[in-house]
Order: sequence, then C-alpha cells, then structure tokens
Amino acid sequence: MFLLVGVWGSFERKLIAAYKLFFYTLFGSLLLLLFLLSIFSSLSAFDYYEMLLFNFSEENDNFIIFIIFIIAFGIKIPIFPLHTWLPEAHGEASTIGSILLAGVLLKLGGYAIIRFMLTFFSNAFYYFQPFIYFICLLGIFYTSFAAIQQTDIKRIIAYSSITHMSIVVISIFTMNVSSLVGSYYTMIGHGVTSTFLFFIAGCLYSRFSTKSVYYFSNLSTSTPLIAIFYFFSTISNMSFPGTVVFICELTSMFGIFNGSQNIGFISMLTSYMPTVNAIWTLTRVIFSVEKNVSITKFKQFFDLTFIEFYVAFTFWFFLVFFGFFPNFLISGFEAQANYVIADIFEIKQPINNVVNKIYVLRQT
Repeated sequence: MFLLVGVWGSFERKLIAAYKLFFYTLFGSLLLLLFLLSIFSSLSAFDYYEMLLFNFSEENDNFIIFIIFIIAFGIKIPIFPLHTWLPEAHGEASTIGSILLAGVLLKLGGYAIIRFMLTFFSNAFYYFQPFIYFICLLGIFYTSFAAIQQTDIKRIIAYSSITHMSIVVISIFTMNVSSLVGSYYTMIGHGVTSTFLFFIAGCLYSRFSTKSVYYFSNLSTSTPLIAIFYFFSTISNMSFPGTVVFICELTSMFGIFNGSQNIGFISMLTSYMPTVNAIWTLTRVIFSVEKNVSITKFKQFFDLTFIEFYVAFTFWFFLVFFGFFPNFLISGFEAQANYVIADIFEIKQPINNVVNKIYVLRQT
C-alpha cells in the first residue's frame, strides 16, 4: 500500500499520504508486538488453540491488552479519532490502491476484533462497550459533516467508508447473533459498494483529469454508462432497498436494537446522515446542468470501454445479487455467529473439548 500510494499515486500529496499510512500502521503493529510478547510471557507459545484455552479474564492486565488491541485494530478499520490517514490515502492513491484499501485492508480490523478480541476478552468487551458506542457514534457524526465539506469525490467516498465501518464496530460490540451477522454482511457489502464507487471515480479521473465534483455536470448526457453505474453504486451506499448495503444495515440495526434500543435509535439516525451528501453529489454530478464553467460542456468524452464495462457490470451484479439473495451468505454467517456467542457466554465445555482434540491431532 505504501508503494501504491507513494509511487503510483496520481496527486501532489501522495508522499505525505503514503508516510501517514505507513506510520499509523507501524504504530498499530508495534502495539500488536507488545501484546504478542505479553502472551508469550504467560503461555510460552503463540499457538492459537492454546490461546483459546487460556482464560484472559483472570489476568490483571487484560484491560490493558484490550486497549492495545482496540487501538491497533481501530487504526486498520479505522474508527474515530484514528481515521485521519484514510481520507488522505484514498485521495492520493491510484484507483487500484483505493480499491485494495477499501475492499481488503479495512476489513482486517473488523476480522481481527471478532477473531481475537471477542474470543479472548469478553469481560473487557462489556466494560468498554459504552465507550466504544460513544466513540463510534461521535465518529459517524464527525465524518458525515466532514464529508459535506469535501469537494474531492474520492474523499467523500472515504468518509462514507468510515461511517459504515463504525456501524460494523457498534454491531460487533453489541454481541448478539443478529448484530454479528450484520457486521459480517456489512463488511462484505461495504467491500463491494466502496470498491465499485472508487472504480467509477477512477474512470471519471481517467477522462476528466480531476476529482472535484464542481467540474462535473450532466454526465447522463456526456457519459451515460458511467452515470448509470455511478447511480447504482451511490444508491447502494445510501442503503437503498434492493441493494446489498440495505440488507447489511437492516440486519445490523436489528441486532443493535436487540442489544440497546437507545443505541439502535441513535445509530439508525446517524447511519443515514451521509445520505444527504450522497444525494447532493449524485444530482450535482449526473443530472445538473450548470451555468458555470464545466469541463463536460465543451467536449464529448468517451464512455466506458469494454473492459471497464465488464468490471463495472461485475460489481453491479454482486451489488444486486447480495441485495436480493442475502441468505446465500447469511446462512453461513449465522452458524459462525452462534459459535462466537456461545463462546462469549461461557458455553465452553463442548467447544473446549473440540479445541483440545484439534490441538492433540495437530501435535500428533
């Protein structure tokens, strides 16, 4: 990612963005190294199955280890106030860098929280739950208002990504089956929708050599195919029914409401705040006919090539398919969520027996 932003990035601040991404990630990785050393001092091993059998809740410093975890993985997601590297990296990265960043890298933090933190530190989860709720809801408010002030189309998408990933963290910390399934599905849906949006933004930049929304107008006439796919990707990002993000946030909200009606109500309101900016950007870029100077008024630009159309159609297919047929993934997610919840609420004896057998087989 450092190379994709710093070397193959397209804009003047790419080195600043690359070093910012690098040092944020390095700081989180050093914290993870401290955690691994503390685990090794207790277990004298790094084996995951031995770590499952170890009761971290009895350790006096498990809250400190939890804080180390949440900072390290919060940088990856990212959550407020550890998010400042993401708009910078997305704004300066190439299209491929933005797609990998949104589709892969941001999901590692959510995966790690579920894989390690939920399993090892369930008591600390309950202790820090109100604080995480507050941070994530504050982050949604902040990033929503920050996105309204942006003119760079890639930065607008980046701030909306932070909003969706904050919903993922709230869903994880609610700790019930519905909320966990919602967090799993939101990570998948966000990966499809955000990468689709960044791909369309890359297509626009390759034709117009600008990312500012003020230079675009009436794309429905100059580049209709780009306008159509941009329309579908944006309404999916707005959680429109029939798209994957609608199912994602609906499932997450069911789970959050089951955990806390107050947090669910606030989350429901804040999760739709980016919709205002998305509607403004959509109408400004696709439909408006501006009287001011616009680069789309003086020249007919070529539309999507065959390869670009094939890629965009693939994104659109998964965006609609997962919106109309969510059980294709949710059925598998429910089994995993039940396993995790069973482990949290200490229905551990059958699970530990299985883990012991697996560990013995691996050693043999």
